Amino acid sequence: LTVFSYVFVASLERRQAELAHYLAGADRRIGLPLAEEAAEPLRREILNSGAVTASADAFRATAALIDQEGLRINGTLLAVDPQTMPAVARFPAGVSQFSVAQITQVLPPVEEVIPVVIANNRALLHLGVGDQFVLQLGNQQATGVVTGIINEFPTLTGAFFLTNLPELQDRINVADVTILNGQNELWLDGVADGPLPGETDGQVSRLADAGELSASFATGLVYQETITALRLNRNLLLFLSSLGFLLAQLFTARQRFAELAIMQALGAERRRLRWLLFGEGLLMLLFGLGMGLASGYLLAWMMRPLLGQTLAGSLAEYGVGPLALGLSSLLLTSAILLASYGLALLLLRFLLNRLQLASSLRLVEE
Repeated sequence: LTVFSYVFVASLERRQAELAHYLAGADRRIGLPLAEEAAEPLRREILNSGAVTASADAFRATAALIDQEGLRINGTLLAVDPQTMPAVARFPAGVSQFSVAQITQVLPPVEEVIPVVIANNRALLHLGVGDQFVLQLGNQQATGVVTGIINEFPTLTGAFFLTNLPELQDRINVADVTILNGQNELWLDGVADGPLPGETDGQVSRLADAGELSASFATGLVYQETITALRLNRNLLLFLSSLGFLLAQLFTARQRFAELAIMQALGAERRRLRWLLFGEGLLMLLFGLGMGLASGYLLAWMMRPLLGQTLAGSLAEYGVGPLALGLSSLLLTSAILLASYGLALLLLRFLLNRLQLASSLRLVEE
């Protein structure tokens, strides 16, 4: 149960961080002025500030796709740089069968047309890979071709069109689409705490922040009650398991006084007898630790669907996802249990000395 609590708390916290990053698009997503002459100095100042480790440019706007039969489908257009976007955006486990890098690979330059990956949305089901259409932004139009169909992409829902930013800029003047809420965006990863250059004076706007979003996930009452209960049980069970281990070893030692007396009468030293008890306790510790890790992980895996439904509001309705029993959490859990059980074994040796084991052995010999 101690392992179960450790695994589940770690899994929930990691899942919230992954989902927050996915929904925000990056560690932080900021809006830049639409005019490139105003955006470029701010972009350069942010990237040279040392407050970020990776960045990717993007452009977002409301657009219309007009197919060859004249059907018009409105949706969200997101133009990204295929070279830099995979460094900042990523999917949580289980959300997509593709990676961001795999998706952007199908946005290569295509002669005279704009490559577009469309959403697997009801309004777009009649389109397939290779179909051409007209992409309209404001009063500007360009020919596009479907190069892929996906279900998900960071920050996008509903009917959306994902395209190549340099290719779009070559064919459409994006600065002219202000009436459709066109927005230059800068996706940042590895962002230091605090405001970035231009945020405090309003020159750039903070569109999303993964840290703030993750913190908002943890404010739900059900989530807080669940995490508090798991952590309380973890600490209480750690103490009770150590105490139970100590009492079991102490009881075993007292029940074996006669056996130990015979062994001493046959020439065994009292020091060796104490180490015998200690070694048996250590073997039981290692065996119990292995069984506990396996059963705790299995219990967490079995409870994942149930608790995932209970905590759906704190996980953006995506579920718990894979359990976070990585090497670090495994070593941490094992170290804590080994330390607590090791202290119990040391206390066992101390109590055996206090029980005057040697005197008891002499009485049996007499």
